[in-house]
Amino acid sequence: MTVVAAGAVFLVVWASLAVHYSHLDDVLALFFAALAIRAVLADVPALAGLCLGLAVDAKPWALVFLPLGLAVARDRRRHVAFYAVAVVLLAWLPFVVADPATLGATQYHIVNEPSSALRALGVSAAGTPSWDRPAQLVLGGVLGAAAILRGRWVAVPLLGIGARLLLNPGVYDYYSAGFLLGALVWEALGLRRPVPVWSLVSFGALYLAPRLTNDAQVLGELRLWLVLAVILSVLLAPGDWCVASKPNEGAAGALRLPPRDPWVAHSVGAEAGRWSVHH
Repeated sequence: MTVVAAGAVFLVVWASLAVHYSHLDDVLALFFAALAIRAVLADVPALAGLCLGLAVDAKPWALVFLPLGLAVARDRRRHVAFYAVAVVLLAWLPFVVADPATLGATQYHIVNEPSSALRALGVSAAGTPSWDRPAQLVLGGVLGAAAILRGRWVAVPLLGIGARLLLNPGVYDYYSAGFLLGALVWEALGLRRPVPVWSLVSFGALYLAPRLTNDAQVLGELRLWLVLAVILSVLLAPGDWCVASKPNEGAAGALRLPPRDPWVAHSVGAEAGRWSVHH
């Protein structure tokens, strides 16, 4: 039920991103973020780092996904960091060396729409404030780190994109695709309930509401309170509502396992059995 319902509303918004607007850079950023989640679940840190780096290569705002690297075992995080940094440098460094003005691509200036959450927060500037993009990245990183500390690492993409929506002056439909993807992942992998409430509510607030009313103030408030409600629900939800989707690091450490290949999936249970048979 969760995957079917959440997946259905996600695909509607995804079609807007991938087909109507044809923003393939955003498509790639979200695609590689999804692959990074899969790599973390499979405990393949090198692949997770590679995918995170490719997501950032596609779109600099994908830096908000980097806290996913903290979800792997502590002794494997260096592999995530190495491959993520290496991929970003390989893609961007040649262009930056050839023309330092390339870094200007990380900045953007668009109209601060009357129906944006940024307006609802009281920012009345006509365009994008100079502090806006850095604030999105910092807030996304802080929320992602908080999710890791709370044991809700699968919510990192949802919270990162939430920070972007909260402070973004634009309101295009395709901005919502990442939020719906994050909600789908969180409700499918992180929550113990059959009905994807946040996916359905988000679809209503971000996609249906603009087609039902032209009241910019109402739409801005909807975006603002939706994102705030989702953030609070993720970080403050009782532990028995959530699914523990990672093996216990302490158990792995106690087994004194041999060094692990960062490109090979590792199963604590399987490795423990092999270790006990031969020793």
